[in-house]
Amino acid sequence: MGRSARLRVTVGTIAFAFCIAIALDMIGGAGGAGQALGASSTITVLGGDVRVRHVSGDVTTATDGDLLAAGDSIETAADGRAVVTFFEGSTVEIEPSSTLSVDTLSVEADGGTVVLMTQAVGRTWHVVTKLLTGSSRYEVRTPASTASVRGTEFEVQVDTSGGEPVATVVTTEGRVAHSAPDPARPGQTSEVVVTAGTQASARPGRPVEQPRPKPADQRTVTVRVEAPTSLVVDSLGRANGVRADGKVIAQTPGARVERRDGAVIVTLPNVPDGRIGTHVDSSKDVAVTTTVADEGADPIVVRDTARSTGSGQGKTGVDLEKSGKPAVRPITPPERSALPSPKPTPTPRLRAPAPSRATPQHPQGAAPATSDADRRIAPSATAHPPAERTSTPRPSRR
Repeated sequence: MGRSARLRVTVGTIAFAFCIAIALDMIGGAGGAGQALGASSTITVLGGDVRVRHVSGDVTTATDGDLLAAGDSIETAADGRAVVTFFEGSTVEIEPSSTLSVDTLSVEADGGTVVLMTQAVGRTWHVVTKLLTGSSRYEVRTPASTASVRGTEFEVQVDTSGGEPVATVVTTEGRVAHSAPDPARPGQTSEVVVTAGTQASARPGRPVEQPRPKPADQRTVTVRVEAPTSLVVDSLGRANGVRADGKVIAQTPGARVERRDGAVIVTLPNVPDGRIGTHVDSSKDVAVTTTVADEGADPIVVRDTARSTGSGQGKTGVDLEKSGKPAVRPITPPERSALPSPKPTPTPRLRAPAPSRATPQHPQGAAPATSDADRRIAPSATAHPPAERTSTPRPSRR
């Protein structure tokens, strides 16, 4: 049986759901009926085989700049990676062997934006812009779950290899209210709060597991660039940093980008061996410090300079290896032309509304799209509370 067929069987036979809610602000009541947007979500192919299954049934090979409409799906092969930039500025990086469908793109009566998608299998990394209105929603549905977010960075993993779906959310920034139907109290939910740096999993018919620290990173690469804008590109073509227009992007799962004292600091966890390129927009030479810390080994620090060219751009980088012990070397000037480069990403913009498109039905037993947990996490809270388990009535979709 092919992979697509197995996915259809898995989705069609699951009659269980749990809900994950990630909140940085209060969520108000639902807004008025929204209007579906035109095809305003844009694909950037990072590499490998990436296909788009259109709502019409046609399947095409994805290319940079292709647009995704509501009802379209994107599928990555074992070597495929892509980034989708949504109309409101959020991005999702899709890892190999993953399937993600765009269900709804709409603007509510109060100006809120709605982005709903379904992840059947695989791994995705989401960087969500701060949602400013109560009716705004950004949701990722899985065969057994829904993740609702309001401005955060998180990863969704859907593993069906064991015969039942195991959904794991790993949070880099923000907090997660992770809930599932309570098997001991029909019609109610069990819930835990997952803070940044932790993860939690859930399986059908069981309470949500207590949050635990996410596994230690096997490797951490930190690049400090003494310039206000810079992009660091890993060996798989995923860009992270601050673009020349000031937009922060983070395409490597778990990446963190900081701006401090006029410098850009990019931290990348678990990057594979290969070349990492640092690209700077500057008319002057810029100092770059790269620190590579492999688990169980002393950190290696490489100091270099991104030499400005006549075009006002400079680049440098390092080559990472690990054969017995870590090896890091600076890229020589002749090698700089072969460094991985960032792919242009679109500037998000709203398009003229089109006639509304009906939202696809949830898989059997899918969880409600929103959670009361969003209202229990105060927007002004700065300290992350310890995880706690509660039981609350499940919110109605009516």
